Amino acid sequence: MEYGERVIKPLPQGVFQIAERLQTKPTVNRVEFIDDQILKVSRKKLHNDLIIYIVDAYVLGEGDTFEIIRDNPDINTILVPSLWNQYTSKAKQLAKEHGIALFTYNELMGAVFYNGKKYLDYIPPEKD
Repeated sequence: MEYGERVIKPLPQGVFQIAERLQTKPTVNRVEFIDDQILKVSRKKLHNDLIIYIVDAYVLGEGDTFEIIRDNPDINTILVPSLWNQYTSKAKQLAKEHGIALFTYNELMGAVFYNGKKYLDYIPPEKD
């Protein structure tokens, strides 16, 4: 099982910016801070709430993903927030096997409009 590179807690101002941006989405009612790395996003109508674990990682690997899932059983999303952050394909697959979405910042901002399997499997459209 491979681990990632530079996996650390996100900066507080970064988490705050993510919460502010999510709050502007039309599917979002409210964003709450559970702790310094976890947000609860209450969504409108038939959309399920999101419990988002935020981790700053240049590359999030399978080992780190496993530990996040093991240590945070209530989450349904893992976010690597910076525009230069990424995750491995094995990390994405492991998260999906546990019913947890693993997204970059831009992916989450598109996925927030979806629910269920469409949320979990969200892939942003290709750029022209």
